[in-house]
Amino acid sequence: MTKKKRFAGALCVVMALLMAALFAGCSKKEAAAAQAGPVEVTFWDMQVGSDAYPGIAEEHVKKVSQKYPNITIKYQSIPWANRYETFSTAIAAKEAPDFSTGGGYQSFQFAGAGEILDIGSIVQEWKDEGVLANYQMDLINYFQFKGVQVGIPWNYEPRYILYRADWFEADGIAPPKTWDELYAAAVHFTDRAKGKYGLAYPTSGSAGNVLFNMWFAMNGGGVWTPDGKGLDWTNPKNEEALTFIRKLRDAGVFPEGLASYENNEVNQLAAQDNVAIIIIIGGNNGFQLGEAGMAGKLKMLPVPAGPSAAGKQGYVAAINALMAYKQTKHPEETKHALKWFAENMIDLWTNKAAAVGGIPVRNDWLASPAYQSTMSDPFMGDFIKINLPQTHTLIYPATNISGWLTQNAFDGERWWTALSQAVLTDRRSPKELLAEDQAKATQVFKDFAE
Repeated sequence: MTKKKRFAGALCVVMALLMAALFAGCSKKEAAAAQAGPVEVTFWDMQVGSDAYPGIAEEHVKKVSQKYPNITIKYQSIPWANRYETFSTAIAAKEAPDFSTGGGYQSFQFAGAGEILDIGSIVQEWKDEGVLANYQMDLINYFQFKGVQVGIPWNYEPRYILYRADWFEADGIAPPKTWDELYAAAVHFTDRAKGKYGLAYPTSGSAGNVLFNMWFAMNGGGVWTPDGKGLDWTNPKNEEALTFIRKLRDAGVFPEGLASYENNEVNQLAAQDNVAIIIIIGGNNGFQLGEAGMAGKLKMLPVPAGPSAAGKQGYVAAINALMAYKQTKHPEETKHALKWFAENMIDLWTNKAAAVGGIPVRNDWLASPAYQSTMSDPFMGDFIKINLPQTHTLIYPATNISGWLTQNAFDGERWWTALSQAVLTDRRSPKELLAEDQAKATQVFKDFAE
């Protein structure tokens, strides 16, 4: 063998070793993807953090090239307002993104229309790689629809109750553990002549919609049967919840105009020292209260039990997902990009300026000192310690349901907002309000043939 041939042979061996080292730990598909031609995939990301979040996230996704040199992610920030219209219009016009974050039921909505790409291969790869052990399988299974993996969960978006610990301590009142105690405390701290109120929470817009179900959960109720196959709006536990809200209203503990309040009005009332107890959506709202100097005054309230909770009371949290779309021209590269983003979001969670809302669903990230030391919401640490074990999904008491498209209608059409406002302003009884929703929901269920 000539020296030239020996050199060429040696060079091939060296190159093979370098390539093996480069792709060590990658699946064969990932290794092939990293060597393929250049591809750009579009990522629509919801505004899930501070005003600085979109810029931070846009810089973050550039790092995908470190694993996939051929893949570029084109980032676009999407506001929460009118999100359903934004995505629906794009999909109808055949201009869908390749993958996205989105509302809690968005992946089911578009899966029902045949527009969601099955990303079950990611789950299988994580199982093979040992990553899946960091997830609760019920959360993975939660995003299955008619045999298709329509999403990968990435965060819990919790709702919780805060109380003015300094006021309670000064007046010798213990934090409420039951609705009766919650009522008594709210009445005690109400002084309408001085503009002081016992309780406030958002009832309008998307904020009122995603929060209201917590009233049912605190009493162990919900709108689906435990087997997930039937609608249960008229559950007596739900009627008790509406009756209790009416009782609070009639006692005058709410501020004037509560039926039009959003998060900002509640935060402002708290920051001005004018309310004793608030119910809010955690994350950016907690961050705003912390910025207003309220972290040392407000404290997390353990779940106050309704009269029929029977130990099953809980707060609620939406579960949001990453999803991919069938319209993509690059399905494999899109799945690689989505998987990469899901695996590397910890860099966003631990960037305090990004103020990512909610808490991560990955158990290893949740327990990470790096995450716990950078939480932008000053109340989230106590939520994790005190209330996370009792947190329910918005479909509680079911774990999964047969009517995902119907549930999406509740969210997208803001049924909860309508009910939240009606219980404060409508003359009909709680039983009548719930009966109307039960009838409407039953018809929607039939319309979708679920």
